Amino acid sequence: DIQTQIDRWRKTCAAIKKSTAPAQLMSEMNRANTIIRDSLNGSFSQIAVDDEAMYNDIRGYIRQIEPEKEKIVKLYRGNVPIFDNFDISKQIKSLFAKYVSLRRGAYLIIEHTEAMNVIDVNSGNRTKAEDNQEQTAMDVNLAAAAEIARQLRLRDLGGIVIIDFIDLHKAQNRQALYDEMVKLMATDKAKHTVLPLTKFGLMQITRQRVRPVAVEEVSDVCPTCNGSGKIEPTVLLDKKIENQISFLTQDRGHKYIKLVVSPYVASFLKQGLWSLRRRWQWKYKVRLHVVADQSLGIVEVHYHDRKDNDLINK
Repeated sequence: DIQTQIDRWRKTCAAIKKSTAPAQLMSEMNRANTIIRDSLNGSFSQIAVDDEAMYNDIRGYIRQIEPEKEKIVKLYRGNVPIFDNFDISKQIKSLFAKYVSLRRGAYLIIEHTEAMNVIDVNSGNRTKAEDNQEQTAMDVNLAAAAEIARQLRLRDLGGIVIIDFIDLHKAQNRQALYDEMVKLMATDKAKHTVLPLTKFGLMQITRQRVRPVAVEEVSDVCPTCNGSGKIEPTVLLDKKIENQISFLTQDRGHKYIKLVVSPYVASFLKQGLWSLRRRWQWKYKVRLHVVADQSLGIVEVHYHDRKDNDLINK
């Protein structure tokens, strides 16, 4: 490190003599080299780069700090995008998924609440196919533990994390699972504590958050259910629309109503020779114009006049 700083100083002094103001004499280390400086260890077997300038820069930096590792830097020239080639894109997508698949049908469900993060381990259809349920549960739990340790780092989940493993009846299996989780979490740079399994199969992990949770930054509240996860039953939708039409025609005196609905509802309202739209037009003496909008939820309905003004919220 001292030699590196001395070299930078000499280059800066040399640049002063050669440069004409204004000129950049020295700059901060670029992002790629900063990451390598903080992360490079003996576990690195390859560093793939698809930009030749960055490849030369990284190779030169590693030559300075660890010359024996210079050969692990490879210039990627494939036709497939580098993230797709090394399956990085799939892992990035898994950051935002509620369900995370494991091998042979098992999966995780990851939920975030205000108080804690909850992870549920499910065996899928494995228990039906295998007789030794204790061994099956142990196999699924071990696979889940490895994926959970990885997901905690990928998503940078912090605070309290509660994991609901599949129940294990043997004490030695519960201890083995705890030991394995401690071992898997040992490589996590964030401060953390792993507590043993309770008699209900729950494990608690407290973990320091390094950066904001990625999932929270890209999620938004569903405009149809307003975050509740529930929508009105579709069997009552036609009655709800008719009630609104009755109110707008009989109470407010409108003679024209444009219904903006999802394509499925639009097809339902216009289906048949004596469709609901025709029946409502005859019953309420109003002209109904049904417009399909793919951006709307299945039970979302907007009522407009001829000038596209909202008749309900105006």
